[in-house]
Amino acid sequence: MAVEWIAAISAAIGVAGTVIVEKMKHDDHEGVYADHTNELFERLDKITQERDDLKAQVIELQAKVDEQTKQIEALSKSVRALGIEMRETNE
Repeated sequence: MAVEWIAAISAAIGVAGTVIVEKMKHDDHEGVYADHTNELFERLDKITQERDDLKAQVIELQAKVDEQTKQIEALSKSVRALGIEMRETNE
């Protein structure tokens, strides 16, 4: 019976020790996170600003691409018309 009590006490101490160690690990991480929270938010703000700047550039470049596409279509139409005109002239 004494052995059973010793085993039960040992198991309880083991569980309590595990819980305490896990609690200490968790508390340590929270301290690290708290120390770097401002830095992380500053980095997030910087990345968000960079993303917004890039988005504006993409919109601007897309407008240029659209304009150039229209110009290419107009030039292609002119070239086709000149080709037809030259064929008619040569006939």
